[in-house]
Amino acid sequence: TMARWKMNLYTPYMEDMFELESHPDFSQERGAFTAAQARELCRYAARYHVRVVPIFQCLGHLENVLKEPEYEHLAEFPGAHCLSPAVEETYDFIRDALVEVAGAFDDEFLHVGCDESWDIGRGQSRAMKKRHGLSGTHAIHYNKVHTMVTGLDRRTLMYGDIILNNPRILD
Repeated sequence: TMARWKMNLYTPYMEDMFELESHPDFSQERGAFTAAQARELCRYAARYHVRVVPIFQCLGHLENVLKEPEYEHLAEFPGAHCLSPAVEETYDFIRDALVEVAGAFDDEFLHVGCDESWDIGRGQSRAMKKRHGLSGTHAIHYNKVHTMVTGLDRRTLMYGDIILNNPRILD
């Protein structure tokens, strides 16, 4: 149907809905998209010249996961929907996830979300925000995630709402 209407890009928004072998409790009992399904989708889409670029959240929109005991220590604060950039284990988790997502999708781009991260600086990263400012705290996170993505031989895409509200991030 997409090809018929000359649409050549599909971006499945997975939020916390990708089954991770490295983190079996991630998206537990939520009907997660599997790597095998992703590879099948990519093969099918390629037949019709449709690119599939996954959107996997690497900062916000993870409230369903961060309320779980195995992941709550990664939250900016209890009940937050954002990972905390002040917790080094956050980056171990993101690295594990991106390796699996990149392995399941074959496009050169990987969309890392990072939108609506209003929780940042209000909990565990409060000291980071004090030291680097809100813009600097976001920039540190974006650079770490971007380095992971390029290390997987992918190009980074992300939403721009936070940057539009804090253009100093680009500095």
